[in-house]
Amino acid sequence: RRPAMSEHRERCDANVERALAKSSAVRTLLAALERAGCPVDRSFFSCERCEQDCQGGYDRDRGVILCQQHMLDSAQLTESTMVHELIHAFDDCRARVDWMNLKHHACTEIRAANLSGDCSFGQEFARGNINLHAQQQKCVRRRAELSVAMNPASGGARDVKEAVAAAWHHCYNDRAPFNVENSS
Repeated sequence: RRPAMSEHRERCDANVERALAKSSAVRTLLAALERAGCPVDRSFFSCERCEQDCQGGYDRDRGVILCQQHMLDSAQLTESTMVHELIHAFDDCRARVDWMNLKHHACTEIRAANLSGDCSFGQEFARGNINLHAQQQKCVRRRAELSVAMNPASGGARDVKEAVAAAWHHCYNDRAPFNVENSS
């Protein structure tokens, strides 16, 4: 039997609570958002049924949306999606991202893919992407390009590749807030 949507929501909500209580990466990002002047609480996270085939999203006005039917009832997937989307929230807080500027969008996607665990060897192995040379960089670039390609301002693959290339060096090497001592 397939779980009902209400079961997906309950499991997603429970996994959000677990990540808020136990994930050092989530706690680091929440503390960084507060220090940057953008404090958030539990209401910033919502588990919803999404039409898109994605795990979640960040919306400046609504917060982090977790696509409950794509979370596979996995605490680990919920946590990594929260971290990915919180990196977007942190970037938006500290730099007021212009989401229609492909270079801005590329930068936050590069950072989110690089810092959230999206491109860990285990994740890539599960996707069937096995690169022994520069696996992390290849994954981050691929995932950033896929995300930026969905931007309505994109004029196609060339625009996307140019935006990711232009943002790459600075954004791939920007590890904030994980490179800062956690003072909380």
